[in-house]
Amino acid sequence: MYGEISPQTLELLRKERVRQFQKFGHEPIANPFQAITIFGEELGEACAALNQAQGEDNFRKEVKQLAACCIAYLDNDLHFGNEP
Repeated sequence: MYGEISPQTLELLRKERVRQFQKFGHEPIANPFQAITIFGEELGEACAALNQAQGEDNFRKEVKQLAACCIAYLDNDLHFGNEP
């Protein structure tokens, strides 16, 4: 399984992308500078969850949101013909 993404993880991230779309609409991440700002915010929230002893569940929630934001950026980038 090393190097593969489990179907459960993919489904978890798909659901998070749907949740983000419902909350924010289709706002593509326009450029790498905007992307890194969003990623940094999400990473900061994950770090805060650990530092403030909010528990592993909250940390996982924040990591899931970060991963889904990364996917959103890559999806948008690929849509416009750019390959990472």
